[in-house]
Amino acid sequence: MITYFVTEVVPGWMDWLEGQIQESALRRLLVWLWREFTGSLLFHAVRSAYRRVCRLCRDSAIGRLLSRPSGEDRLYEGSRLAALFDGLMTWITKALRWIGALPFWGADRSAVLSLCRRAAARFRWLDFEFLCGATLLVMLLCPSEAWHNIYALGLAVLLMAALLILAAVQDRPALRLRSLGLPLVAFAVATVVGIGVASDRGEAIRVFCFFLASFLFCAVFVGAVTDERKLRKILGFLYIAVTVAAAVAVVQRVMGVEADASLTDLSANAGMPGRVYSVYENPNNYAEIIVLLLPAVTAWAVTLKDRHMRVYASAGLILPVAALLMTYSRSSWVSIALAAVVFLYFVNKKVLPAFVLLALLAIPLLPSTILNRVLTIGSTADSSNMYRVYIWTGVLDMLRNYGLTGLGLGPGNFLPVYLQYSDSYAPHSHMVYLEVWAEMGVLGIVSYLVYYFSTLRRAVAGIASSSGTTRLFLTAGVSSLAGVLFLSAAEYIWYYPRVMFCFFILTGLMAAAADFSRPAAGTPQRS
Repeated sequence: MITYFVTEVVPGWMDWLEGQIQESALRRLLVWLWREFTGSLLFHAVRSAYRRVCRLCRDSAIGRLLSRPSGEDRLYEGSRLAALFDGLMTWITKALRWIGALPFWGADRSAVLSLCRRAAARFRWLDFEFLCGATLLVMLLCPSEAWHNIYALGLAVLLMAALLILAAVQDRPALRLRSLGLPLVAFAVATVVGIGVASDRGEAIRVFCFFLASFLFCAVFVGAVTDERKLRKILGFLYIAVTVAAAVAVVQRVMGVEADASLTDLSANAGMPGRVYSVYENPNNYAEIIVLLLPAVTAWAVTLKDRHMRVYASAGLILPVAALLMTYSRSSWVSIALAAVVFLYFVNKKVLPAFVLLALLAIPLLPSTILNRVLTIGSTADSSNMYRVYIWTGVLDMLRNYGLTGLGLGPGNFLPVYLQYSDSYAPHSHMVYLEVWAEMGVLGIVSYLVYYFSTLRRAVAGIASSSGTTRLFLTAGVSSLAGVLFLSAAEYIWYYPRVMFCFFILTGLMAAAADFSRPAAGTPQRS
């Protein structure tokens, strides 16, 4: 009965509804309104201004940086460091293959390898991408009271070991460091330096474990995702995690969340309800995860081949959008708006002026609590805004003395020194750029920014040479990172390590997609 309903009744009803919409008077009215709107003076004025902004962006330093062909990959491919790492990975896989062949002194007759191959043939769905996806579900849906951040390091180590064993069993190339890129290696070195300069080494090692887990996750997903099919499978798991977490947030709103004065200036946001946080500790942390992952899962949903599944999956995206609004995270709202603008720029530039106008016209229609929250963005009457400015001032004073080498990783190294420059309590600088600079010095901030823009540049190049889900995912990744550029200026998003893990998983998937979408030598790129 259920099968008949899903396969026959629901598709038939969807076809009938689509036909009614196509023939309805409302559709004809909307088409007429759109035609009149696009022919108006207001629309042409906005489009003219938009084209000028685009021209300025292309001619700017950042525009030239993203459009210029990348040279660090070619430099890195020929370096001794890359050769050393690649040789180490090859040696490890050969050693694992030899160990697996010991029972019968021959790889072809190995009982271990034979068992692994038979299991892989029988349970085709239980592949490495499934293990990665299951890991993502555990990490993203585990309630905060049951989650410990050190679990991520254990999961990352297990996935890396499984990837190396898989390379040995399937006799395929091991992970190459070229796919990760030289800037990430430099940033990883900066985190190690952050241990060396720390006065509290135990605190620095604790935080370094989170960075190590992030780097391992990034490397695992770069090595695991070698084609679009595998990318789609990982994105499917991400979609489940994002929508289920959003459903939990919606249930929280229905049941009621008490307003917390430690999270919101209640005098400047009178009448605002409690902020949802789903399975995480803090509404800001949850909103940051949505900003990072929502564009990517949108790319998966809208490129599903089955039309009905595409409609259902796209409708499910309403949940994380609603959850993001209910977090009342202003910086995340601005970030997702920037991400949407960048996404539309790459997908269809022509609709951007209309999108901006419609977004502005929709502001007065927002619920009063959300509208009041929007109006407090940048307000000096909001204590949380002024608190950030106060912290940034103290951190800048601190960097005059410690900016070269950094203080070391973690709040335990940041706070004691910061208190010498300010009388306010702040475990971090409320900004990724200042925090990386303060903890890891000049090497940290420079390598991080180079890694960030190198990832963006590789993804933009991948957009030009790919199609289908890969192209749309790379567009989504660029959109997320564009939004996070702003978000990182208002929040230290890595203070909650699960956000850090999501950031490096996303950049790893982007590196993988850009890598397998690179055209072969002599193949012309798409314009």
